[in-house]
Amino acid sequence: MKKISLILMMLLFNHCSSQSKKIMERRIIEVVLNSVGKTNVDKKLTANLTGINESNLTTSLYYYENSKKIIGLPINDETFNYEYFNSKIYNNLENKRVKLFLDVYKNKSKEILIVNKIE
Repeated sequence: MKKISLILMMLLFNHCSSQSKKIMERRIIEVVLNSVGKTNVDKKLTANLTGINESNLTTSLYYYENSKKIIGLPINDETFNYEYFNSKIYNNLENKRVKLFLDVYKNKSKEILIVNKIE
């Protein structure tokens, strides 16, 4: 009986700890792109907090917030629609208005935004 209780507690603990890596919300934002390039986020930390493989966090999309501050959002290379991006957006990237489909992960009070798709 103790073994069964111990196994159930371990399963419950694993389930609770893995919930922090689940997508908490999906969000769509419209932005005017500035550029695309190498990501500036801590890949190891982001991978640990989101459950996304480090090798899928290589690129970010950059845009201006309030015409002043440049914001970079990392792309999940595994889910991002690169075919559409390369054919419709990449050649006319600068100042292009797009919709970014974001996966929102939450860690304590901080939100981690990852680009899932672009239109």
